[in-house]
Amino acid sequence: MTAAADVLALARKELGYDEGPNNDNKFAKIAGHANHQPWCASFVVAMFREAGMKLPSESAYTPAMAQGFKKAGCWTNRPSVGAVVFFQWPSMGRIAHVGIVESVRADGSIVTIEGNTNKKGSRTGGSVLRMARRANIAGYGIPAYAGGARPQTGPATAQGGKATPQRGPGSTAPKCPGITKEGMKDSPITRAYQERLKGRGWRIAVDGDHGPGTTKVLKAFQKEFGLTADGVGGQKTWDAICTKPVTR
Repeated sequence: MTAAADVLALARKELGYDEGPNNDNKFAKIAGHANHQPWCASFVVAMFREAGMKLPSESAYTPAMAQGFKKAGCWTNRPSVGAVVFFQWPSMGRIAHVGIVESVRADGSIVTIEGNTNKKGSRTGGSVLRMARRANIAGYGIPAYAGGARPQTGPATAQGGKATPQRGPGSTAPKCPGITKEGMKDSPITRAYQERLKGRGWRIAVDGDHGPGTTKVLKAFQKEFGLTADGVGGQKTWDAICTKPVTR
């Protein structure tokens, strides 16, 4: 199965690529998009297709592409390596650019590989470049990588690129909804755990069913924070989900 490293390796090979006249570019054909159009989304889709992956949303129009990720339940405000990052330009009042996250810095900024940009960070710059970004980040689409895409470092970023303060270990967690364990079906308790985990960047279905997939994610989360990795959600696990700082 494809990993983020595979997509990023392909994207790095394109660094320095320049478009031809009238937005002519090689990525549109690979992505199945019309040529001679703004192509930042075409670049992203093409990199994933060349790596053997289909994204949850592959529109050439970045607002529609972002909406597709949201409808698929693959959207977060927390950066991760290999995530698809969407930018909202204040002057346009909407999402208007997209790239791929190459790395996440401890201060919350990200390093990206983007198509149709330039050294000034334009959304129509005509080149494939590596950029350091902090501002105008609208959110992140999560591709279905092998093992799931999870945040690595840095705080969540809100629209506009400002860091969202994380709840520290001393914060008071919301009231525990109860215990969730494998076998529970259509449970609002299980759904609450799933929603919290998904909000932290873990790839998990929010369906209220506690099956093997939910157990696997819970065990991984518990192990990461030194809890008993039994896949059962109780008070200690809930408190950690709500208050422990993100480490990935």
